[in-house]
Amino acid sequence: MKPPMGIGRARTTATDFERALSVAEMLLAEVERKRTRAQVVQIAMYFIVTVGVFASLALPALSGGAVPGGAIAGITLILTLLGAAACYAALLPSLRRQIARDGRAMIELVDVLRELFPLVLEHEQWSGPQQHIIRTRIGRFPIVGR
Repeated sequence: MKPPMGIGRARTTATDFERALSVAEMLLAEVERKRTRAQVVQIAMYFIVTVGVFASLALPALSGGAVPGGAIAGITLILTLLGAAACYAALLPSLRRQIARDGRAMIELVDVLRELFPLVLEHEQWSGPQQHIIRTRIGRFPIVGR
């Protein structure tokens, strides 16, 4: 059991609390930015595959019979799949690891802030609007069961 604030450990001040909440908000923004980037990468992969499929269908007709249509279609599909796989391998795994890492750090920090909030609130005697603002800021974070 943790000792109460101010007994056997340093007291968390409103400034400390605000600073930690700002760090958590920066982590949340970073996670959201990386999720958006991962979605853009996935959309680009789908676009590459779609263009490749249409190209594999259209190029044999445009070749005028100089090269067998099946060969053109096959090469186009292979290049398309290789491009999509390279895009996936180069970008998505790293983004997913970063999202998971920053997400875990954010959740752990917010869990501590949620535990400290009543104690800091009691000690700092925040006004009603200040309490509401802090609760609203903390409410933006996901609640994850342990």
